[in-house]
Amino acid sequence: MGRAFEDGACQRWGVRAVCREGDTEPDCVMINSVSNQPMVSDMLNGYGHVYCFLDNGDVGRKTMEEIRRQCEGLTNKAAHYLPHKDLDKFLQHRMKKAVETCTELK
Repeated sequence: MGRAFEDGACQRWGVRAVCREGDTEPDCVMINSVSNQPMVSDMLNGYGHVYCFLDNGDVGRKTMEEIRRQCEGLTNKAAHYLPHKDLDKFLQHRMKKAVETCTELK
């Protein structure tokens, strides 16, 4: 299994390990800021693939390059929420659109 890195969407935690090694579910590490990436650096050792959901900007790209140096493979998922700056902004936009649609249907 790969690891997923998400920046911003877990504002309550600095670093959160969701499912630990040995679980039947995929494991996942979420960081609320790319500045916390050094805290999870050791967790990456031995993982063949990492999925990144970082900011669409220079800092997100630089962080992905740091992670790429540690892992065999990396998938940048940030393209899925363009043109938004980050996953949080994308989700907020989607929620706003959903609320608007529900309001229009009433």
